Amino acid sequence: MSESVSHADHTAGHIHRPQIFLSEIPPLIMRVKNEDAGMLVDLSYALIDELQSTGLDIRPSPKILPWARAYKLVQNTPNVIMLQMARTPYREDLFHWVDNTTDVSWSFVTTIGPAINTIEEAKKLDSIAVYRASRIEDQLRELGFDENLAPNNNSHASARMLNGNRVQAWYTSKHAAQWLYNSGVLKKKPIIGKPIITVPLWMIVSKSTSPEMLGIFKKAIRKLKKTGLTKALNLKYKLDENR
Repeated sequence: MSESVSHADHTAGHIHRPQIFLSEIPPLIMRVKNEDAGMLVDLSYALIDELQSTGLDIRPSPKILPWARAYKLVQNTPNVIMLQMARTPYREDLFHWVDNTTDVSWSFVTTIGPAINTIEEAKKLDSIAVYRASRIEDQLRELGFDENLAPNNNSHASARMLNGNRVQAWYTSKHAAQWLYNSGVLKKKPIIGKPIITVPLWMIVSKSTSPEMLGIFKKAIRKLKKTGLTKALNLKYKLDENR
């Protein structure tokens, strides 16, 4: 057996090849000219290169999935990495929390004024698009939102709902809204309210991953961060501008 295969966890007779899962959230993860791009996509490939340099047989590219599916898989499959998990008390014991990758601020976005700057103003709306099964959906429900939420699987779906006036607002990052407007997906210029919350996103690893493998993952991401890569990528994608 090769050294690279020996690094894979064996569960119920299966070898679980290490892999990275992502879920679309522009400009962290997005499609540009039929190619995957974004800050966390770039970080994924750098992490894959670093892990391959140690002899690890990791899948050569990240896999982009709907959030709910990726979230379920990372809970149930060894050797799975995600780079965009918000840390909550409920999730604390579900994953290995490795390191912070970036921070994202969330606002209410509309295409018809005025701007929605507070939770109280948003509660007066009849419909708000939000990312399904996400921390931000949970946050809104905790704050008393329920029947006026319209969960969906990706940012493009939320933009289309705004385009068709099927929702009055979209709870998202200003970067996502601006990117989709510039790329022509969001048809009207977004009116972006004041930030409601800033959420650190984390690199997490499935809980069933072995201590040996977890150690390899930790060493790799911390080596990359020490080079200043995550700061450079935040600047490249303008994620540090007026968070």
